[in-house]
Amino acid sequence: MYCAISGVVPDEPVVSKKSGHLFEKRLILKHIQTTGKCPVTDEDLTEQDLIAVQENVIVRPRTSSATSIPSLLSLFQSEWDSVVSEMYQLKKQLHDTKQQLAQALYENDAAKRVIARLLKERDEALELAKQGTTNTGTTTNGAMNRETAEDVNNTVHNEEDFNMEVEDNTGVVLLPPLVLEQIDKTSQELISYRKNRKVSASGISKERMESYREEKNLKVHTGKEKEIVALSQSPKDSSLLFSAGKDKTVKLFTLETEKTLISVSAHKAPLTDLVVHPNENIFITSSIDNTAVVWHWGNGDKSKPKASNTVNIHEGAVTQLSLHPCLSYFVTASEDCTWAFHDLESGDCLSRATKGSTGIASIGIHPDGLILGTGFSNGELNIWDIREMKVALSIRESSSVDDTAKISSLSFSENGYHMASMNHTLVELWDLRKPGTAIRNWNVVEGRKCCFDSSGVYLGVLCANEVKIMETKKGLEGLNIVSSRDLSSNDSLTTILLAKDMERIILGDVKGCIHVLNIPE
Repeated sequence: MYCAISGVVPDEPVVSKKSGHLFEKRLILKHIQTTGKCPVTDEDLTEQDLIAVQENVIVRPRTSSATSIPSLLSLFQSEWDSVVSEMYQLKKQLHDTKQQLAQALYENDAAKRVIARLLKERDEALELAKQGTTNTGTTTNGAMNRETAEDVNNTVHNEEDFNMEVEDNTGVVLLPPLVLEQIDKTSQELISYRKNRKVSASGISKERMESYREEKNLKVHTGKEKEIVALSQSPKDSSLLFSAGKDKTVKLFTLETEKTLISVSAHKAPLTDLVVHPNENIFITSSIDNTAVVWHWGNGDKSKPKASNTVNIHEGAVTQLSLHPCLSYFVTASEDCTWAFHDLESGDCLSRATKGSTGIASIGIHPDGLILGTGFSNGELNIWDIREMKVALSIRESSSVDDTAKISSLSFSENGYHMASMNHTLVELWDLRKPGTAIRNWNVVEGRKCCFDSSGVYLGVLCANEVKIMETKKGLEGLNIVSSRDLSSNDSLTTILLAKDMERIILGDVKGCIHVLNIPE
């Protein structure tokens, strides 16, 4: 006879009068004090319902496994292994339950948005019917008469919240109306500014550009994985530089004193990208841990940044980030084949889109803020309409499944007409006014990153062992600026930053070093 709770022979057995089950007395008493119910049948149970079972008192011999200290240790180890295994199973079940709950919440939220869209369409139709009745007063073969419209309108229940996101007929959640209004307003302002702006290139001649030389070499990141993945200058002070590395940290240091001002452990896994807000003390990081984090820090240079929001909607590594020209929103791209549009202040995901079955390797937003580009791991390149959350233009379909086809970087020119894309072996320059065929292309070896300067005239191209500057305005061949043998080390380069007016070129490498290139006076 075994206890129904512990599964072992009880020392002081008792039987429930109601269910007839056998229990260890001390165990069932504790259970009754806690719940007041039978652990097997879940019926009400009291101590008076228990009957003691009389048994012969005998001395049970110890098992052979409990007759020595080594045997006891082995027994304890076996019990510990069983407990650990059970804890693992419980954690796994908890994780699965959380995922199911998240899916249910997402489906519930989507259903509410569909309802909101249908209610909105219904009200718009009723309003049009009322306007038609007022203007024509017709009935049967035309619009409804006034009485009919009023009767139908009286059956409509008011809906309080019409600011929810709306889904289109493909099921994609569109951005809220207030966000779209802000995007359109910002776009009109930027387009007007761009029409009137005067392009001022750096004024640096071809001969002087070829004279870029390394001025400084700074060791910034340390550890086992110290490769620099992204660089960004502080908009308020060009001498301050942000650096993100695979050592999971973000560093803020000054080029003048070569001292690190801030070091923050940003993620639990290596970082993939970094974006700095131009007006606020805010920066955003992404990582292969499937998250992106928004960071705030105080006015002092040495104030510790604090994570304000964490984006964890992706099921794959977050590969790249881009800040919207409104400066209130940002987008994330992921290896789970999706990109998402987020609110910077709250961190909420406002919309999410997907295409294909391969991961998104790169993303960039057009300077006007109405479209964005995505580059996929299979070489596919698309332009998206942000307002409609759908592909507006497929520049190139998938070409391969190997790593050489992956669009590792793309960049929009400030002039609004050109976009550059880069894979392992090719850099292509696209004219958005004449889609379909690249207007220029350059062969490269181990391509890393491409980016336009602030004027939109020069395109910086980084390969593992060299840097090239392309003058896109005249379509000249690339100017070979510097190769790795001109640097203080021969380590492979990983990322590039073109300072304003091309005053300097800043490079990062796999050993966690920053190389600052200037033109000698």
